[in-house]
Amino acid sequence: AYHGNTAGAMAATGQAERKIGFGPQPPGYLHVPPPYPYRASTDPETHCADVVRQLDETISFEGSETVAAFIAEPVMSGGGVLVPPEAYLKGVREVCDKHGVLLILDEVVSGFGRTGAMFGHQHYGVTPDIITMAKGLTSGYQPLGACVVTAGGFDRFP
Repeated sequence: AYHGNTAGAMAATGQAERKIGFGPQPPGYLHVPPPYPYRASTDPETHCADVVRQLDETISFEGSETVAAFIAEPVMSGGGVLVPPEAYLKGVREVCDKHGVLLILDEVVSGFGRTGAMFGHQHYGVTPDIITMAKGLTSGYQPLGACVVTAGGFDRFP
């Protein structure tokens, strides 16, 4: 997913073509494949299970104590409007809970009614620890971004 043009946001972005000419990137960011059933060689349910499993395996391999958060867009906008399989965000939430990793959902594009719900993640029945938002926050009249943190997410910061 695309998360912005600052150095940290660019490093978090999982789209290599956006990073060309903007290096070196800050260290410490890992990437896993996003759900993209249209390009998958299996059915959407199997593909969903595969990408969630890859997230789980990556966190296990790296050591959950070294992974602070997983960030994703509920509906990926950077590579097209890519709607994830129904079970994807629930699976991601379960993996994050299993490993004690914060779930950050980037609602900059999918928030404020753009998907028919106030926030895109609400279609999937998950609650992230942190939501990032902008654009629709002021209907585009002013440049403003914000993040909202649950009490449990907030308590994890010293």
